[in-house]
Amino acid sequence: MAVDIQSPDPPAMATRWSQIYDRPVAGTDLELDGGTIRFVPDQDGRGPGVTAIDLAATNLDAALDAARQRKLPVAGNEIQICGTTVRLV
Repeated sequence: MAVDIQSPDPPAMATRWSQIYDRPVAGTDLELDGGTIRFVPDQDGRGPGVTAIDLAATNLDAALDAARQRKLPVAGNEIQICGTTVRLV
């Protein structure tokens, strides 16, 4: 699975986290044992922080239908929850 963390300087943040985790960074992606952290540019002006997560969906259609019933914004396989994109994969 994966998480997107936005930053005004994704390469610098990726490098710093790479040092903390003692893992190599590939571009602006940091591979961990259980997933990936992707460092992306700040797109919404909220500053550094989580902007998207990837989640495995065992029943994609049911998950999207449930989101629509709750009147959450849905586009393709993405749901917006409290300003964070949840990508169902």
